[in-house]
Amino acid sequence: MAHVREVIRNLSGKYQTLLTENENIVFFQGSARFSSPHELEIGDRRITSGAFVLATGASPRIPALPGLKDVPFLTYITALELEKLPASVLVLGGRAVALEFAQIFSRFGSKVCLLQRSDRILPDADLELSQELRKCLEEEGIEIHTGVEILAIESASVGATVCVRSRGDVRSFSAESLFLGLGQEPNLRSLNLSSAGITSENGSLVRTPDLRTSVSHIFAIGDVQGENQLATVAGHEGAVAAENALSGKHEITDYTWIPRAVFTSPEAAWSGLTEAQAATTGKKIQIGKAAFSQVPRAWTHGDTRGFVKLIVSAGTGEILGASILGHQAGDLIEEVVIAARAGATADLLRKSIHVYPTFAEGIRMAAQALNMDISKLSCCGE
Repeated sequence: MAHVREVIRNLSGKYQTLLTENENIVFFQGSARFSSPHELEIGDRRITSGAFVLATGASPRIPALPGLKDVPFLTYITALELEKLPASVLVLGGRAVALEFAQIFSRFGSKVCLLQRSDRILPDADLELSQELRKCLEEEGIEIHTGVEILAIESASVGATVCVRSRGDVRSFSAESLFLGLGQEPNLRSLNLSSAGITSENGSLVRTPDLRTSVSHIFAIGDVQGENQLATVAGHEGAVAAENALSGKHEITDYTWIPRAVFTSPEAAWSGLTEAQAATTGKKIQIGKAAFSQVPRAWTHGDTRGFVKLIVSAGTGEILGASILGHQAGDLIEEVVIAARAGATADLLRKSIHVYPTFAEGIRMAAQALNMDISKLSCCGE
């Protein structure tokens, strides 16, 4: 925790410097709210502008679950303030935050049970990626239950009890601490959007492709919008929105190849179409897969779990999607994303010379697996 706080202090100092040392930026600190489409109030100060960019982010989503308001719980914010490790933790959710914190608690010594509403963890990822990551987490001792409906949450002598319906049966799970990993809610409530005439639906802003809200001179970026809640997406949208706001342009953001990663161990990363999604495109698809047990670098690292999976259009070699489970998956996925965005085919990945031994060789081997048995390759993959 001391390390976490030190990193936060260093990064916060950097961002504060960017605000205060740029003579083109005037920084006001306080709670802001719209008083009209062109006016903001910050305390006693009123600011008028021809354009606004809303970048107020999001906070942990606290759903209206029966009994939750009467039970203490942790989020990804408050969990990082703990000074004592709970003996046991019930994690609600099955996406990135829930999975990452489930493993964090487990590896430090807490007994962890994870409850997920969907039929599988990472429901938006490729099915094979989801299944293999679950296997890895369960092998570490994390108990995972999917397809559960939460019926009630109650205080208990041990801490908290969650009553669920699972596969038709009613069951109860108890733990010292309850962790909510159920997504994020855009920070919109205090902005007084109605005074600006901004429309929202289900707690998220309605946007045009060029990042404008329902009021053309007010833009919204990042987590406040409610979709693609990733720091990198927010940064990219910020640049696009600023350009559009200041120049009157209508540049749009391409979300086709957004890389996503879950920083468990092993890491999970994916981009583009899943195998199931690709099957609905009407294109004949090919799957190229290389297990890290076939990659020499994984053996030297001591962890051969996971794989690289490429989904391509048969005949043309067009890259449709990719999934990676393994060490540094979040870094490796970028090679496929850049190749796909540049219009390269899987053949380019196959012919590219990689450093040996590296995990990135798994990408080339997956491309080779589209047309050959890679188990018969030499150690250098030729």
